[in-house]
Amino acid sequence: MRPVDKHPELRNMLKVLRIITFMLISGVLFFFGVVWFKDLATKDHEGTPLLTYLAAGAAVVAVFVFLFVRLAQVRAARDKYARGDVPGFVGGYQAATIVWFAGLEGPAFFNGVAWMVEGQTLSPIVAGALVLLMIASIPTQDRVNNLLEAVP
Repeated sequence: MRPVDKHPELRNMLKVLRIITFMLISGVLFFFGVVWFKDLATKDHEGTPLLTYLAAGAAVVAVFVFLFVRLAQVRAARDKYARGDVPGFVGGYQAATIVWFAGLEGPAFFNGVAWMVEGQTLSPIVAGALVLLMIASIPTQDRVNNLLEAVP
């Protein structure tokens, strides 16, 4: 029997995390929908796209910083599971997931604002990559099982 099947609190954690992650992703998507419709109406962007470059740079930095933070938090949560502390794992894994998604959501919105202000194509591309990374990180039962089955 796999870890998620043995512990109902792990199944409950996954339900909560799916709701949170889908809401964080949908916020970015809805915002870009608004910006896209606004951008269709106004196409008079000029000058050096400084905000676009700052937003893209912030996205790159955020991915690496929050990846490092997430890995440290997941490792600590997995250690709790190895000691038999399932509630400790649940709290740690939830915190790691929320911090990761929030850390990606901020730069995605920043790129949305840059696109809205400067109209550069780079901004929705960077934000789209961040959203795809978020989608690829949605917690699933298999991911949690694989993570916990790797515990010695």
